[in-house]
Amino acid sequence: MNGSVYTLLSSVSASGTMLYLSDHINYPPRIGGNGGADMWLVSIVPITDFNGDGIVDSGDMCLIVKNWHTDELLYDIAPLLFGDGIVDTQDLILLSEHLFEEGFPLN
Repeated sequence: MNGSVYTLLSSVSASGTMLYLSDHINYPPRIGGNGGADMWLVSIVPITDFNGDGIVDSGDMCLIVKNWHTDELLYDIAPLLFGDGIVDTQDLILLSEHLFEEGFPLN
């Protein structure tokens, strides 16, 4: 996420799936903004294509298993928003909800 130090106001939804941002009213609007206090709504999507091959599949499942019961941040994706400090069943369940989806390119 690109931004200035003036993106001061932010909040995460109770579900951990949406981020609300607001620019400070005393500064010029961002590119694409409409005024001095623009607001944005951004979806928070967990990165589940761990190996960056473009699809969430058994390769990503193997990486979860390889890092089982570690504190590897890349694989600690649940509970949303920042995980719980250990790669465990919660992370496996969240990964399984995204199996066979196209991933985001890592480059």
